[in-house]
Amino acid sequence: MMMIFLTLAASVAQAPDCANAVTTQELNECASAEYEKADQALNAAWREALAVVRSQDKDDIPPGDTRPKGEAKLREAQRAWITYRDAHCVVQGYQARGGTAETLINLGCLTSATEQRTKELQALYEDR
Repeated sequence: MMMIFLTLAASVAQAPDCANAVTTQELNECASAEYEKADQALNAAWREALAVVRSQDKDDIPPGDTRPKGEAKLREAQRAWITYRDAHCVVQGYQARGGTAETLINLGCLTSATEQRTKELQALYEDR
């Protein structure tokens, strides 16, 4: 009996084969994993962009320039972007509102938007 339980627990804990995902649960798990990967890349790009902007704030502000620092504006932009992304992707998911595809569409939108934002943040430091 214990062996059956351990076998079942191991099969539940295994990640689906995303290349051959068919069920809604598998598709959602795979989409969630893709979003997590995109979010990790975004977080890495954020740290790099923030470091560059902090350096600019320290080294590149002309005397007498009283405008807000770049770090404050970058943080403001990121917060606004997160709010926009989350709301926009909920609306995208509403294409299948209440259906089994709603979560999949939402996750796909989150992934796509996050990948795009990552590129925008990378552009702040890649050409330096």
